[in-house]
Amino acid sequence: MFSPEMMKIAQEQMSKMSPDQMAAMQRQMAGMSPDMMQQAMSQMKNMSPDDVKQAQEKMNTMSADDMMKATQQAGDTSTRMKQQHDYVYNASMKLKTDGNYLVGTGNHKEASEKYTRAINNLKELTSDAAATLKLSCQMNLALCQLKTGENSACISTCTDVLKVDPTSLKATYRRGQAYQNKGSLPEALADLKHAHELAPDDETVEASYKSLKEQLSKDADAEAKIKEAEARMEAERKAAAEAREKELEEKRQMEAQIAQMKMQAAAQQKVSDNPEAMQKAMDELASNPDALKNMSEMLKGMSPEQISAMAKNAPGMEGMPELTPEMAKMMASQLENMSPEDLAKMKDITANK
Repeated sequence: MFSPEMMKIAQEQMSKMSPDQMAAMQRQMAGMSPDMMQQAMSQMKNMSPDDVKQAQEKMNTMSADDMMKATQQAGDTSTRMKQQHDYVYNASMKLKTDGNYLVGTGNHKEASEKYTRAINNLKELTSDAAATLKLSCQMNLALCQLKTGENSACISTCTDVLKVDPTSLKATYRRGQAYQNKGSLPEALADLKHAHELAPDDETVEASYKSLKEQLSKDADAEAKIKEAEARMEAERKAAAEAREKELEEKRQMEAQIAQMKMQAAAQQKVSDNPEAMQKAMDELASNPDALKNMSEMLKGMSPEQISAMAKNAPGMEGMPELTPEMAKMMASQLENMSPEDLAKMKDITANK
């Protein structure tokens, strides 16, 4: 993701653009696929500190024309990425459809090959649609692996699913079945018990759980092993849930940054269209040192519904991207940390438009 420093540099560079350049940049950014922008920002997240520093230095020396060229290149790249994404996604969907047909005919081995190819294809795609399709193929693959007696492979496949979706009933139940087939009964009971907790009204799950529970109740040495397996799997679920929440939070931050960049471009265009109104707003902020702090506190305390209503009713917000809670949080942080020098710079930029 963009660091705060990179976001600040990008905003300063956009402020140097002419109205025509801003309008062109808005069109470019509006045409970029959100999924593709997220994929690009995901790649940026993995940049080393040296790479980030070099990127900041490069952005700091870019002219308005350079920014326009970079945006144009990003738009072209986004178009190519979307075309590639759609090609891979559609091919993977076809593989899944073929796999489903083979399952219907009882040919689970060949179906496994179809699902495996689809899963491998989808590994590099970051869109929600690709993630959903991948999970579906993984669950179908786990079913085939159960049918063909590949229990260790089934356990591995289901574990991969549970890292992404710790509450998946199918993954939990099928992994329990695979453990049972393999003879790992404490682990099997731990999974079947959790599956029963996830779906207490599912008669098939309940029957499997109670049958194995009764079987193990006759083994005096099994109780300690069962407790150990339950504790281990509970820890795994907790870790997976925390990792998933962290991933979702990073995604929300990415979406907020993308939307903020679009909002910055739209706002900058409005500055060009009505510099007198913006100059008046800057003067009012400068005359009230507590205004930024008050605005920051207000944004922090607002509910998503209040934020949405404010964005819709605020003068001059027409045509602006929707203000999300994540964007409001980011704006609140920026406002809170804005120095008098930053405010003066904003006034100078507005006055020079």
